[in-house]
Amino acid sequence: YTLETLEDELEQSDFAVAIAHPDDQAVIRGENWPSPRDNVVFELGFFMGKLGRERAILMEPRGQKVKLPSDLAGITTIGYRHEPGGNLASLMSPACNELRDHILRLGRNI
Repeated sequence: YTLETLEDELEQSDFAVAIAHPDDQAVIRGENWPSPRDNVVFELGFFMGKLGRERAILMEPRGQKVKLPSDLAGITTIGYRHEPGGNLASLMSPACNELRDHILRLGRNI
């Protein structure tokens, strides 16, 4: 079962990363919004409950309108750039550097 697998993995993890890529569309109050998959939002909450907010990291595309639950407003996210056909390494490099720095700053979850 997927949830049991996540639980097992989290027992051995210091951090978890959820990517809020706008793979789906949601209609909220009559307006279309690009949104991440439901499981991404659920798993982020699951990770936060187990590891805490600083160790459950949300990455979201910069410059794109993405609908996230209002309860996530105000949490720190790491923005990444996504451009179809763009150089993935150069687009993701700043976000990966920020993620690495965050992980190094907090260290292991002892």
